[in-house]
Parts: sequence; structure tokens; C-alpha cells
Amino acid sequence: MNWNRAFRLRSFAQLFSILTFLFIATSTQSAKAANPTKEQCNNSAAVNLMDDSQKDVCRRLLLGSGTSGSGGTDCDYSRRRADDKKEAFFSACKSSGMGIESCKKQQAACESAGGDDEYGNSAELLTAFSSALGVPQNSGATSQCSQYDGQGFYEEKDRINDKLKDIQKQLKDNKKEIADINEDFSKKIKDIQKDIADAQKELQDKQADIKKEQRERAAEQAKQAADMAAQIKKNETAILQKQQEKDDIYADKAQSLAQMTEDVANSTCMDTVRQAYLDRKKNLQLANQKSSLKSLASAGGSNSNWLNTQFKQCMSKFYAARLNLIRKSDAKIEMADKEIRNAQSESDNLQTQLSQQATLEQQAQADEQTQMSQQQQALQTKISNATSEMQSLQQSTQQKAQAVNDDSTALQKQYTELSNQLITLGAAPKGGRKSTTSGAEVAVAASEYTDARDNANKGECKYDDLVFGTSGGKKSVGPSRTGGSSSKTGAAK
Repeated sequence: MNWNRAFRLRSFAQLFSILTFLFIATSTQSAKAANPTKEQCNNSAAVNLMDDSQKDVCRRLLLGSGTSGSGGTDCDYSRRRADDKKEAFFSACKSSGMGIESCKKQQAACESAGGDDEYGNSAELLTAFSSALGVPQNSGATSQCSQYDGQGFYEEKDRINDKLKDIQKQLKDNKKEIADINEDFSKKIKDIQKDIADAQKELQDKQADIKKEQRERAAEQAKQAADMAAQIKKNETAILQKQQEKDDIYADKAQSLAQMTEDVANSTCMDTVRQAYLDRKKNLQLANQKSSLKSLASAGGSNSNWLNTQFKQCMSKFYAARLNLIRKSDAKIEMADKEIRNAQSESDNLQTQLSQQATLEQQAQADEQTQMSQQQQALQTKISNATSEMQSLQQSTQQKAQAVNDDSTALQKQYTELSNQLITLGAAPKGGRKSTTSGAEVAVAASEYTDARDNANKGECKYDDLVFGTSGGKKSVGPSRTGGSSSKTGAAK
């Protein structure tokens, strides 16, 4: 089985740490150094960093009082080194919070998965132990062991939980923002609809006002026209009457003047003078009965002058009467003409007012129609602008909502990824937040122990692993009681 495919690293960062460690170890082993001292050979940590030639020097330095078991002192050295690595492995397990039993199970699972195939190299074995011990790899499968040390596990868990809470808050805020967008959209649409409704009502009110004004104006105009018509009719009647009066005046004048001709005046005055003469003569005769004939003869001379005077006076009166008649008749005619002119002028004015009233009504109706057209056009413009505004508002709202929805989708995806990360953290380290050893360090310790154990079982050397159940170089699942025990191996471990 290819362990590189079976156990992949779940985290590039931790893989990098492991490879870095291996690189340092390999570099250290390949670097030329001075031959180790016996004290260094007794230090398992120092031996772990030695190359094969240095380890051979240590084997020779540690050759002493013969052999202990199969393989002599080389076997003792290998078993002692395996015990040291086992102890380091157990310490790493305890420090990581996984516990020895958990490490034993994971190591046993690794042994079982390996079957009888040998690991190709320590890198493959390290990969296998990394997977078995819960070191993060690229695979998304959940590990049975923690991927982090105690502090790192809880820090990572807290980080993920904090992000999940932030995402939940952002999703809640996005939901509220969508509601606010919809509410704002509905409010603006209602405002636009209200503006249109108000404009329509204003137009209807204007139409009603204009119709009312037209009705009131028509009623007033009808009343005025009726009054004017009545006045015109009255004036026409008055004109006819005055015309008749003029005709009568002309007739009376003509008749009177016909009776006051020159002949009539002479005849009338002669009769008047003759009668006056007779009356005077009679009076004189009575007054002068006792007068002499001579006195009568002298009185006769004065009568002629008196008669002429009387005749002239009579004719003067006649002329005065004739002139007075003409003047009075002319005055009456002039008065009648004036009244006729006034009545006619009033009728003409009324006719003009009627004509002007019709013209003004036509102009008023034209102005009202213009107002209605302008208001209707304003309403149409407002409706058109409102339609454009609603379309723009709808597009803007959709864009805003889409942006929020896209953000929510991205947040949901991120939430899912973080939830999966939270799942892949695995179980919490038993050591809690105080554990300081990472899973990668446990994997390295396990790899070192496995290498040391296998070296202790090479050739004639035998190393019995009472903890993990390995005896005489054979791998078996579960504990084994066969073989000897080393100085640092026991149930206490």
C-alpha cells in the first residue's frame, strides 16, 4: 500500500513544518562533524542527530563488557535508543493532550493499516503517523485526533466560531438591509403614486372649478343679457314715444304758424285797432259832449296817429307770439331729440356690452381650455417622469438587492466552509488549553520511535514492545507478552 496516498497531510503549513524538520535532521546528519564523545553517545537526543558513521562510532565506544542478549552491545544500544524514543513519544502524547492510550490506538491503527508491507522510508512512515495522529492534511476527512495542540485547537476553534458569529451577524444585517431596501422601495413607490393621484385630483378639481365658474358666469351673463335686452326694448319704446312727441310738436307748430301768417296778423290787428278806435271814440264822445265841434276836429287829427300806433303794437305782439311759438316748438323738438339720442346711445352701449360679453366669454373659455391643457400636459409629464423614476428605482433596488444577495451567498458559502473546518478540527485535546505539543510534533516523535524500534529488531537483535505489541521484528496488532524487556520499557509507560 502506498502510504503517501493513504495518508495525506490536511494542512500545507504543518506539512511544511514536518518537511522542515526532516530537512534540518537530514542536513544535520549529512553535515560533517567531529567524532562524538561517550557522553554524547549516551545522550539519545544527540544520537538522534548523528549520521550513520557517527552512530557507528557510538556503537564502538559503548562496546564494553561483552554482549547482552542477541547482537551484543549493538543490540543493547538499539534497545536503549528505542526506549528513549518511546519515552519521548509518550511525553509528546501527554503534552499534546491526546493521552498515551489515544496515541497507542492511533499507532496500532497505523500498524494494522500497514499490514506486512514495510514502509519505504521514514518520510512515508511520518506521513502515515501524521494521518493516524490527526495532523492536518489536504484531505477533508475528519481525523480521530486533534489537528492542533491544546492552545492552538481552542484558538482555531474560537477563531472559526468568531467568524461564524460575524457571518451570522452579517447575514442578519443583510436580511435587515433587504427588508430596508424593500421598505424604502415601497415607500418611494407610494410617494410617487401619491404625487400622481394628487395631480389627477388637482386636475379633476380644476375641471370642476372651471365648469362651476362657467356655469356661474353663464348664469350671470344670461341675467345681464336679459336686463340689457329689457333696457334696450325700453329705450326703443322711449325713442318711439319721443319721435311721436316730435311729430306732434311739428304738427302743432305748423298749425300754429299757419294761424299766424302776415295776412292773418294784418286782418286781426285791423279788427283789433278798429274795435279799439270805436271804443275810444265812444269814450271820447261821452267825455267831450260839451266840447265844441272844433275840439272834435282837432281830436280827429290825433286819432290817425293813435291808430297807427295801436296797429304796430298789435303786429309787434303777433310777431312776438309767432317767434315764441317757434322757439317753444324748437325747444320741445330739441329735448325730444336729446332723449331719443340718449336712449339710442344707451341701447348702442348695451348692444356693445352684449357683443363684448360674448367675446370675453370666448376668451375666458379659451383661457380655461389653455389652463386645462397645460395642467393635463403637466399631469402627463409627471406620469411619464414617475414611470421613468419607478423603472430607475426598480432597477436600482434590484441591483442593491442583488448585491446584498450575492454577498449573502458568498457568506453562506464561507459559513459552510468554516463549519466544515470546525468539523475537521476533530476532538478537543484532552489536555485542554494547557497542552503545548502539536500533532505534528507527536507524529515526528512517533516516527523516531518507530525507526528506533525497527532498528532494535534488525539482524540478531530483538526488541519486545510490550506496549504496542511488536516482537522480534514482527508487527502485530495489540499487546504481546513474548520476548524480553528493556530497561525503560514496562507497563508503567
